Amino acid sequence: MKIKKAASDLRGKSDRKDACRIAEYAIRYEDRKYRFVPQDEVTQKLNDLLKVRDTLISQRVGIENQLTESKAMYPER
Repeated sequence: MKIKKAASDLRGKSDRKDACRIAEYAIRYEDRKYRFVPQDEVTQKLNDLLKVRDTLISQRVGIENQLTESKAMYPER
């Protein structure tokens, strides 16, 4: 998105034009570059577990909502 916003001429779409835009962006903002530092293994594992937890919580809420609606529609069961 940064490259797209920084590009002045956005007419036309091709691989060649995209490559030129990326190269121009890299040259223009060379002073702002920073080195990618991957997360350590423990932090990555914790992030993965938190994503799984969020997924499980949203699934639980969905199932609870279905159960509540089902009980409201069929109170005798």
